[in-house]
Amino acid sequence: MFKLKTLVSLNCKCESADFVFIYILEAHATDEWFQKGNPASEAQHTTLSERINATRHIYDMGIPFLVTVDTMSDAGSTKYAAWPEKICVILNGKLMLIGEGDLGLANLQEYLDNVEITRLE
Repeated sequence: MFKLKTLVSLNCKCESADFVFIYILEAHATDEWFQKGNPASEAQHTTLSERINATRHIYDMGIPFLVTVDTMSDAGSTKYAAWPEKICVILNGKLMLIGEGDLGLANLQEYLDNVEITRLE
């Protein structure tokens, strides 16, 4: 998972945007690409309830914002090419920024520093 501490820090500093973490699938599933020492050592999910249950380790890492899951048909992951990770800014239904990894975080920081966002209530 990318730099979670940086994302959490941006979330804490930005009062004008809502952050959402969308869990798409198990990146290092034991039945696919297992990595020793990975805290989320489980097989790839075959049901939505398994995918939802898997988000418990994300909350255990201290993520302070909404965590949701992709559909079992991977609609969100497919639409935004989210594998293995993607940072998106969607404003009023329009995709404003898309990036990944360290560059995505840097672009997100710059975007949040330079744009006035009005929350939709």
